[in-house]
Amino acid sequence: MSLVIAGRGFFKVSKIGGGMILRSRLSKLGINEGSTLEVLSDFSQGPVMLRINGIKYFLGMGTAKKILVSPVSLQEAVK
Repeated sequence: MSLVIAGRGFFKVSKIGGGMILRSRLSKLGINEGSTLEVLSDFSQGPVMLRINGIKYFLGMGTAKKILVSPVSLQEAVK
């Protein structure tokens, strides 16, 4: 599922779409395939707020749509 429709909770990044520049920018934030993140907002419009490695970030809807995630449990997220 896309990060936009994921809702609140913990997720593992399964795939990142987009070009090399977007993937590089996300990698600098710690968003890579296989990384775990926490979605803090469930807005239907506007930026998506998430936390990665204790730091909060906001991603625009266009970027968030290109990140595919799968839910993970809290226990899996803190490993």
